[in-house]
Amino acid sequence: MLRIARTRDLDAVRALDRVIFVEASGDYPVEPDCGAWWLALDGGEPVGFAGARRLTREPDFAVLERAGVLESHRGLGLHRRLIRARLRWARASGLAGVLTYTTPDNAPSANALIRAGFRLDAPPWRWAGPQFAYWRAEL
Repeated sequence: MLRIARTRDLDAVRALDRVIFVEASGDYPVEPDCGAWWLALDGGEPVGFAGARRLTREPDFAVLERAGVLESHRGLGLHRRLIRARLRWARASGLAGVLTYTTPDNAPSANALIRAGFRLDAPPWRWAGPQFAYWRAEL
């Protein structure tokens, strides 16, 4: 049974990060103090993760942190479910919206964000760098 659960088990999140993003691990390490984290679980086994945190620059907004799903579990809608879990958290936190970014070639993530109500954005400050596509959802 697949389910999404909020977690404080940052060791599990870090372990998945290293497996899912083999080449990129270390470029953007998972930080335990950056907000809230969720695991996608298959029968209790972690198969995906995602994080979100409030922005200090725009306190009424959150940013979706790194997210990933094991290759064996892609195509099952887990990324979309992780996005929805973080949007529910942002709404419950009284936030006005959510920002995130993707690499320009990451069509599956972009499509999941579009289905969740995100639109392309051109923020005045591009925190991840100019080469990324930025997304915004008003809540």
